[in-house]
Amino acid sequence: RAMQALQVRDLQSARLPLPGSVMGVGVPDASGSLPPGAVVVIGADGAPAVAPYCQQRVLLYRYPGRHPSDIVLALAVPPPPEFVATYMPPRPLGTAGDSGRGEPAGGDTGFGCGGGSGSRGGAASSSSS
Repeated sequence: RAMQALQVRDLQSARLPLPGSVMGVGVPDASGSLPPGAVVVIGADGAPAVAPYCQQRVLLYRYPGRHPSDIVLALAVPPPPEFVATYMPPRPLGTAGDSGRGEPAGGDTGFGCGGGSGSRGGAASSSSS
């Protein structure tokens, strides 16, 4: 019985690598501009991780994941104008990542559906609390 309890504990603490996954921080949508079930994913460089013409389904997981509501299927969308005004105010010229060509930091040239440069990490803002 003790051996079985030890095996269960080992399974509960297991970390499974998921290709294309990122760690993020959830922030409620104070602008109120996101539809229910939608999130905006911001990359580590502060740029949206979803291109303006794309929407993609993402799986959100809240640690420790012991309750069914800790895993949610959401729709990652580009940030609406109200969201941009609230969370992404314009930066003055000469800040990191500004090469005068509108490129994000790190030399990335854009974001595409299904990952790419924006999938390195950052924050996600959610329309549901």
